[in-house]
Amino acid sequence: MGYLRSGDVTYITSNYNPLTDNVNIRSLEWLLMYNLLDADAKLASSIWQPLDVEVTSLAPQIESAEESWFIELFPTLMVLILYMVILIPAGILVTSVTDEKKNRVMEVLMFSISPKQLLTGKIMALGILGLLEAAVWIGVMWFVAGFGGQALAIPEGFTIPTSLILWSFVFFLLGYGIYGIQLAAVGALASDVKETRSVSLLIMAPMILGYMFMILIFESPNNPVSITLSLFPLTSPIAMIARLVVTDVPFWQPALAALLLVVSVIFILRLTARMFRAQILLSGQPFSVQTYYRTLLGQA
Repeated sequence: MGYLRSGDVTYITSNYNPLTDNVNIRSLEWLLMYNLLDADAKLASSIWQPLDVEVTSLAPQIESAEESWFIELFPTLMVLILYMVILIPAGILVTSVTDEKKNRVMEVLMFSISPKQLLTGKIMALGILGLLEAAVWIGVMWFVAGFGGQALAIPEGFTIPTSLILWSFVFFLLGYGIYGIQLAAVGALASDVKETRSVSLLIMAPMILGYMFMILIFESPNNPVSITLSLFPLTSPIAMIARLVVTDVPFWQPALAALLLVVSVIFILRLTARMFRAQILLSGQPFSVQTYYRTLLGQA
């Protein structure tokens, strides 16, 4: 009767923990309610849980983030794959050209083919290598998504859209083209691979920037910054794929981004063509960022 007069309850426990004051009082609350309602268990249950709601969703059921780890990682994996398959062949290209120039292998090759044929062949060969690498990685992703099943906690019915796969190959080829041509020009000027690091990092900076903005694009794929990055030629190979993975992008946007990339590749190819000359490929002049841009602009 003390509770009815004062409203105070004393809770006594045999196990006291000085580090926490968390006490499970739900059982005590239920006991008080049960007794205050004259031991009417049905009425007490109704007051304790007044609503018994059953929700039926007509939409396809999506597993929770904990269970669908593949769904959580899929956007990042797709962007990372594209980033690596553009970066690795382009890096190999500049190293290959520089080493052949340093080891004087290029002098021997010049007897059989022209400088433009030499560098065009290298760009195409490493582009095919990168394309095969992209095909392998995307193929692995497709296989895991299609056949991983419950063993890998992949939601039933999840598939990688065919359009995403096709756009991935398009943006890989164009992204590799726009960066591979520039790095080939760096290799044409440098006499040692160590000399190329600063300007190579400068050339690759826009794509690295697109990768750094990946989280922003995932969270807000249709805001002005994300759209601008996905259309700007130097960042679109990464940013557009990031948007395509997480949202429905109107067809005209990736098509416009691809068109701008094609125009940019042609423009950069014409600019760098002046570097693909025998007197430059066989020269031993010191290399610098200033030398690269002066030659690119036709001032050297």
